[in-house]
Amino acid sequence: MNVSSRHEGTLGDRLRPFDQSLQINVDVVVQPDLAGERSMQHCAWMLVNILSRLKGIVRKVGFVCPEHVQLQERVVPEVSSSCFAAAVLEAAKSLDVVPVHRGRTGGLCIVVGTNPEEGGWAVFGSGWTGGVSKSAIQPPVTPSTLPFGPYIAACVAAGEVFKFARLPENTYEAPHSAFFSAWTLRVSDTPNYAGPSQIAVELDALIAGVGAVGCTAVHCLWACDGVGGRVVLADNDDKGVDGTNLNRYPLFRTESLGKPKAAEAARIAGTASVQWVPFQSPAEEVDFQWSMKRVLSAVDRNRARSAIQDKYPARIIGASTSDLRAEVVRCGPPGTGPCLSCFNPPEQLKSDDEIREQLANAREEAIRSIAAAADVGTAAAADWIASGKCGTVGARLLSHLRHTEAEPQEFAVGFVSVFAGTVGVAELLKDSMGSEAPLSDSEQRAVFQFWTPLASSNRSKGAMVDPNCPKCASLERIRIAHTRFSALEPKREGGGRETRSLVHCESAEKPANS
Repeated sequence: MNVSSRHEGTLGDRLRPFDQSLQINVDVVVQPDLAGERSMQHCAWMLVNILSRLKGIVRKVGFVCPEHVQLQERVVPEVSSSCFAAAVLEAAKSLDVVPVHRGRTGGLCIVVGTNPEEGGWAVFGSGWTGGVSKSAIQPPVTPSTLPFGPYIAACVAAGEVFKFARLPENTYEAPHSAFFSAWTLRVSDTPNYAGPSQIAVELDALIAGVGAVGCTAVHCLWACDGVGGRVVLADNDDKGVDGTNLNRYPLFRTESLGKPKAAEAARIAGTASVQWVPFQSPAEEVDFQWSMKRVLSAVDRNRARSAIQDKYPARIIGASTSDLRAEVVRCGPPGTGPCLSCFNPPEQLKSDDEIREQLANAREEAIRSIAAAADVGTAAAADWIASGKCGTVGARLLSHLRHTEAEPQEFAVGFVSVFAGTVGVAELLKDSMGSEAPLSDSEQRAVFQFWTPLASSNRSKGAMVDPNCPKCASLERIRIAHTRFSALEPKREGGGRETRSLVHCESAEKPANS
């Protein structure tokens, strides 16, 4: 399967057939007077990174940036160039999906900065907020090097490019401006610079799943100043990084193909301030003190979510995608807020007999390959297929086949995954800092759908417990979960929630309307 396979669908005819996409050229122009700022480089890099993965939609990308501008620290992973423009081109060449050229192509123009060209957009992010505008953008009083706003801005801009190319003829309506804040979890038509411009926090957390959302989280933490501590990475995909992943995995390029996702992410992000501890295993099998740790769930299957919830970690932040929607959930409080399994019933597995019947109709060479992969003899495997006798052979074959069973390939596109991973890791950091900003006990869920960026539904809100969730039905389980959940709550002084490790807050600036 090719790089574009996961974003070729029509989402129930809401998009053009893939072969009728406009296939446009896009010019990313970095505003010269801002090109040396790290936030602008974060934004420009992530925008080119996402666009250069939109095979079949973007024909080529033109990149315009002054050649003398030096690459800032921890902006573009795994490049040798010290010049920013050369580093972006080097990284795009090593991806080798959509060509990226120095100079303009004459296509759609997006200016990374505060001043758009006539008829085009400016894309701008700083601190926790980012977005696009066809008017001049007022920058913050205090600049920030945090990557969250710049990455969000890149996602919003890439989303508009995608819709322009793939929405049915005469149905695309471009917003004049649209911004989203990972601090307030609200949309607005002008940027809201609330939140600290710098942070200082020591993490002790686990990222479950190093797919599109999870590797974005790793990319964010690698790029983020002020974050230390330890982060465990767990992913059990035996195939490692494959070609279909490259449309939405912002940390990986062609040299990562075939490599285990957790270990490869840790290697690429090895210069981060956090210590990475990678495991090629499911999160629930990691030797991890679940009672006192935070987990960012970036898995994409309900069976995996259920297994994580069964460990009842003290805090779970869930980040996920569905077509053109990104969602982040802060699980709990136990008994009153949703858990990771709520409204996520595990996918049905084939029965033992169904698997045996499937194998009975398989070719002999396929049986030999499966038996070798499960570390059993071919004759023993054939005997189990015929008899179904209980024993080690059957257990190994069933375990191997269920683990490697092909999952349905649902629609997935890079800008949605990067958005979910960025906001998810921002919530993980906010929770670790004890911030008063949502998500909270009463607003546990945040949604952003790209169809209409300024939709009133794009915000944080309350979320219900699933009345049919077996994890939330047991009073004993809720008691255990509540004890662990409460252990991570910051101490309250004077009736308010303590706020820790917040530096240089922009609270004096007037927030934009949301």
